Amino acid sequence: MFSKKPTKYVLISLFVLALTILTACASPGATQQPTQAPTTPSGASPTALPTASSTITTPTEAPTATPQTSTETYTVMVAHSSSLGDYLVDSKGFTLYHYLNDGPNQDNCTGVCAEIWPPYTITGQPTAGPGVTGTLGTITLSDGSAMVTYNQEPLHYYSGDTAADQTNGQGFANLWYVIAP
Repeated sequence: MFSKKPTKYVLISLFVLALTILTACASPGATQQPTQAPTTPSGASPTALPTASSTITTPTEAPTATPQTSTETYTVMVAHSSSLGDYLVDSKGFTLYHYLNDGPNQDNCTGVCAEIWPPYTITGQPTAGPGVTGTLGTITLSDGSAMVTYNQEPLHYYSGDTAADQTNGQGFANLWYVIAP
């Protein structure tokens, strides 16, 4: 009854989804050079885009960037992976990413892009945990929230990381990378 049509429609839907994500995450300043080189393991290539056979999942409970109280401490910490080395995480262990199309103190991931790559927002000031050697700061987003920066690079989560210590966004579209401390 539905021999090949569902497969064809699923493939087309996945292609449209991938194209939408790439379009949403692209910005006119795509040729801009990052102020800090992306961190990729030596000898390894960045993660490729999802294929028709892979699945993009939306976590049931994404990392929360909104604090519950204004007295909460926001510590940027260092995690370690055998394949990636040291990289930055929030106080709950969720990986923080750098978007190559962001500028110094400028978040260029908005709309659908920000739904997939939410900004790390806080109230108050961020604190550096052991091993964090760069400068932490904040920028004010258009909605008035404060987004954490590291050496002036805005920090983002990836909605595909559903638990602490996951780095599923590493190398995504050759635009998203974990940040070395």
